[in-house]
Amino acid sequence: MEIRHNYDRATFPEFSLSRRTWRVIYPVLLFIGTMFAVAIPFTIAAFARVYADDGVSTIGDLTEAVMLQISGQYMLIQILSQALTLAIMLPMWLKTRTYLPKFKRRNLVPATAIAIFAVPAVGVVSSLLWSLTGVKDPMSEAFDSALETMQEQPFLLQILSSVVLAPLIEELCLRGVTLNRSTYWLPKWAAVVLTAALFAAAHMNLTQGIPAMFSGAVMAVIYLRYRSIWVCIAAHLGNNLIAVIQMNYLVDSKGNLLPGANAVEIAITVLGIIALIAIPFLKGAEPLPSAEPLHSSAAVGERVESPGEL
Repeated sequence: MEIRHNYDRATFPEFSLSRRTWRVIYPVLLFIGTMFAVAIPFTIAAFARVYADDGVSTIGDLTEAVMLQISGQYMLIQILSQALTLAIMLPMWLKTRTYLPKFKRRNLVPATAIAIFAVPAVGVVSSLLWSLTGVKDPMSEAFDSALETMQEQPFLLQILSSVVLAPLIEELCLRGVTLNRSTYWLPKWAAVVLTAALFAAAHMNLTQGIPAMFSGAVMAVIYLRYRSIWVCIAAHLGNNLIAVIQMNYLVDSKGNLLPGANAVEIAITVLGIIALIAIPFLKGAEPLPSAEPLHSSAAVGERVESPGEL
């Protein structure tokens, strides 16, 4: 039995188009806004300290000095904003899943293995194709600066921020909340495209955004097929772990790949292609017989809670 939509339509008959759109987009805006909200007090404090220095006489010198101070606190700002975002996103996801139908999940271990190889491979290939277009990223200087700052941070803090917290937060936000909400209003293919685009926009630069868009689409498809947020988190974690290892050990000081790094990318790509081919042959989650009747029998305006599955 196929369930076309995640939510009971009778539960939310009053939602206008604008409110539907807002419910889908605002978790992503909240995700982005939290980072800026945490950075603001640090920026104000840095301006105050630098402005008090008599050696700073021009706006350019002032801005450069502030950015230098902020870069020294980069990891603190990053982890604080991630912790705050997680505290917001986790209850939002737990509330969202109470409206999801129940599924009999299966093949989660092989699905996780497939996702761990498929997602990085899609990122590698899309990043390569993007570089071949020759289109300049208007945010390239800011991205390069952020990358250099990240490389200067202790490796264990990079792991905590990029490999543990970032995948957890982004999957709860994009696949857990936004994708599930959008599949209520949209066909599955449209929900996949929308959440992939939002995932790309959340990175705020084309260098990361283009690979993120295609990787996000793959993770959305994997989530809808296997109905486990943990499969997506594991895939995202593996992707970011590869990126952190590459950033620290497989590139030189100018960002060029070291000998042997290309072989690693080729191996990831080959394994990822095999993994993508295997997806149609690995059965996904099966909706339980009681899932749809629980929703379709609800009276208009009546709240029906059906505990979902992670």
